[in-house]
Amino acid sequence: MVGYGGIFLISASTNADKIFKLTRECFESLSYYGNEGYGLAIVESGSGLKIYRSMDINDVLSFGNDVEPDLTVGVCRYAIHGRPAIPNTPPFSDCSKRFIIVARGIFENIIDLRLKLLEHGHILEGKDPSEILVHLIEEDISKEGVSVEEALCAIHQTFRGVFSLILYDTKTNTGYVLARDLPEYIGTGQAIVVSSEPDVIVRDGLSLMRIENGVLRIHKGGVELIHGDVSELRIKLGRVVGGYDYHMEREMLEASLIIKGQRYAQQKEYLTIIAKLIEKSGKLFMIGSGSSYNSALYGGYIINELCEMQPIVQNATEFIYFHLNKIAPGDLIIANSQSGRTQDVMRAVTKSRMRGAIIVGIINHLGTPLMYASNVYLHIAAGIEVAIPATKTFIAQLTTFARLAIELSNIPENEKIRLRKELDDLSMYANRTMKECRETIDMFAKKIYRFDDAFVLGRGASFSIAAEGALKLKEVAHIHAEGLDVGEFRHGTKTFVRIGYPIVFLIPQDLEAREDTYDLVNEVREFVDLLIITDESDPFADRFSDFVVRVPRISEIFIPILYAIPLQYLAFRLGVLRGKPIDYPPKLSKYVARERSATSKKR
Repeated sequence: MVGYGGIFLISASTNADKIFKLTRECFESLSYYGNEGYGLAIVESGSGLKIYRSMDINDVLSFGNDVEPDLTVGVCRYAIHGRPAIPNTPPFSDCSKRFIIVARGIFENIIDLRLKLLEHGHILEGKDPSEILVHLIEEDISKEGVSVEEALCAIHQTFRGVFSLILYDTKTNTGYVLARDLPEYIGTGQAIVVSSEPDVIVRDGLSLMRIENGVLRIHKGGVELIHGDVSELRIKLGRVVGGYDYHMEREMLEASLIIKGQRYAQQKEYLTIIAKLIEKSGKLFMIGSGSSYNSALYGGYIINELCEMQPIVQNATEFIYFHLNKIAPGDLIIANSQSGRTQDVMRAVTKSRMRGAIIVGIINHLGTPLMYASNVYLHIAAGIEVAIPATKTFIAQLTTFARLAIELSNIPENEKIRLRKELDDLSMYANRTMKECRETIDMFAKKIYRFDDAFVLGRGASFSIAAEGALKLKEVAHIHAEGLDVGEFRHGTKTFVRIGYPIVFLIPQDLEAREDTYDLVNEVREFVDLLIITDESDPFADRFSDFVVRVPRISEIFIPILYAIPLQYLAFRLGVLRGKPIDYPPKLSKYVARERSATSKKR
């Protein structure tokens, strides 16, 4: 379960009505995390194959009652390779129309594979991996002695990425499911259902299995494992898809897999192009709003740390008034917006382009205004985020800036290789951090949830994470929180502290900064409730608080990314305890569009 869209296959021996019902339920379930294109293939005995594709889910669901399907294969797409458009929307067939395929996820070197197929004479509509894979399978089985099963096993064993696919062979009436680190669910009983979400399978009372790595075959006799592992499981339905009560809860847990997949989406070719543009630019600006501004602050810190440049980081609203008149041709702006639509960001981008600035977009959605306004862009590939509070998209922005900073850096090549390897392993560290922080965070949240105010304090690169942690407490728990630099806290703010006041300290790794931070901890610890978030090498934390979260000891530039994880979980737990509408805080939306001024005249 991760928000890279969703795919499904439904086969029922009972009647067409059962297939229609399950098909509609799959679209309804999967469209939460896939809404950038919808496709459906209907297989009818004696009538062949019908394919429906649209950008509107209602168009796809408008197939007539005269259809008598034996099987349906469908997709709710999240665009990573190829913008939202009908030519990029599965299902796709091979040249001979033998196979139908839908796929989701991230594939490495997919552009090179597409060029190879074009050189071999294949006609391709778009850029989605589904289309590329079905033609590769067609090529493989044209070789003497290669079966469909062998072609799929070769894809599973040799392709790098985080992906899954469903293939249906109309010649043998056989279905196949392949998963590589992106799980799919299989239900068996009166019907056979394959789905990226388990909800439809559980509601229909089918036996539930999951395949996370491997290949299996689906035929009239049932399901047969070809390669890898399948596990049986039980999932209790929640209030949202995937067995969760909150989208935010689910999306926080997706972060580790997002980090793992992102490195395949952000190809070195584009990182190199961006690095060259930045190196040859004049002034370098970084802008964003809300969580995107906080992640840009982190990016500014680590670019300054690793590179011989000093980026100017500014929230997009104030950029217009503070920096716009200084923009000159050749200056470069890194515009950070997960939605790609935030109006303050787009306003700054549009006005800066008019003055000759180069735009590098950091986005989570293709086909958006920021994508089209950018000279070049990087996809953070975080999947669709339903909850308004940013969690996995914020983490994905941090790792994107870390990857870009490494590419820009002038450090020795062996140190670059070490940092790239550590960034690739960050998925494992993030997963460990989430598992190990829960017990401490749960206890701390129960102690402080009645307070309406809090401070989150950091220093250096962790200051941006403190600001984001405070924002999450506001959005999710409706707590008036301030994210401050540790030193700035002494200048006036400390006067607000009273008995039991909750303060979260993010401990820096620099020894001098760490010593100064613990001096402040010592000043306030007698009359406040402290949560200390630090790394596992810190020998001091347990002396000052009973609530200590330790993250793995990795390179200093990456530790703030791990610090964000317990802060997000703290905001979530406080929101639950305080009974707040976690996914949809009042008066907020997923991206901010400026409303008409109250003083403007109606026309």
